[in-house]
Amino acid sequence: QRWAVTVGVAAVLVGVSNGWSAVAGVGAILVMVGLVMLAGSLVATVKRSLLRRFDLSARFYVLALVAGTVGVGFGGVMAAGIWNAGYPQLRMAHFHLNLIGFVGFTIVGTLPTLLPTIAHHKAVSGPEARWSWWLAVASVATLAAGVVGGAPMVGSGTVLAGVSLAIMLVGIVGRLGRRGLVGRLPYVQVVAGGLWLVAWTIVDGGELLMGATPGPFQGWTMAAVVAGVGQVLAGSLAYLVPVLVGPGPRLSRNLDRTHRRGWLPLLAANGAGVSLVLGLAVPAALCGGLWLADLGFRLASLERGDVDRSPPAGVSLRPAPNADGDARSVGSSDG
Repeated sequence: QRWAVTVGVAAVLVGVSNGWSAVAGVGAILVMVGLVMLAGSLVATVKRSLLRRFDLSARFYVLALVAGTVGVGFGGVMAAGIWNAGYPQLRMAHFHLNLIGFVGFTIVGTLPTLLPTIAHHKAVSGPEARWSWWLAVASVATLAAGVVGGAPMVGSGTVLAGVSLAIMLVGIVGRLGRRGLVGRLPYVQVVAGGLWLVAWTIVDGGELLMGATPGPFQGWTMAAVVAGVGQVLAGSLAYLVPVLVGPGPRLSRNLDRTHRRGWLPLLAANGAGVSLVLGLAVPAALCGGLWLADLGFRLASLERGDVDRSPPAGVSLRPAPNADGDARSVGSSDG
């Protein structure tokens, strides 16, 4: 699966940049095969699992992979020049399926486990999770239909995706309440990133429903990528990297390093988003550079090293003879 996606992406980049439609088409097929294989792996793993905690997330992940597969397929058709008459609609559906369906619904599916975990709380969910799921399914179907229905269909699918994310986000944050703030900076960044994505779906979907055709790299879209997806990713890394580096007292010290001075990355990330919306390239670049530098410094300053495997005080790891002269099991007490 990894080789299929890696070789496929490389082929798409080489084929599109050089105008080799056949190479780009083969690359798109390989990427689609890799995504389908990953979806199959997820389904098989969840079916074997005795834990049902990740069922909801797995559903969103599979849906995201379906959206990504269709979106990549549309991209392959674009590269091959098969559907020239409907190219604008094809590009619009391709772009939204990849950003909203593939990236967006991966984020939506992660929130029910990520946010409570960051807040040191058990997973929370309710009827809103079911509503969010069915809205997501309707969104992907509507976005895919945009290849023939045009901007109104893509706009409707975008708004449905925004409602799906908003319901999930409000449900989780509302159920956690003040306890969620235990997660400090990572928690706030993930929530802020989600709010940016909701705002983008309203703006972009509204423009499409009114007949406008916003470009794929306009201000609001770039803000959604930087301040939306970027903050979700940064908040996730600020929690997950210290956990992976762990353990023991090192974990708490590393988490403190990623939490302190939370106002700086929040101001920088959201300042970059606001600057992009307003079309201010220089402030956006300065805020984005400051944010990346701060994140890099935090991750580089984490304590690392081998796990301390020395035995607790009073415990010997050498075998001790028992009454029969045999060696007792490792870990017996000296006392």
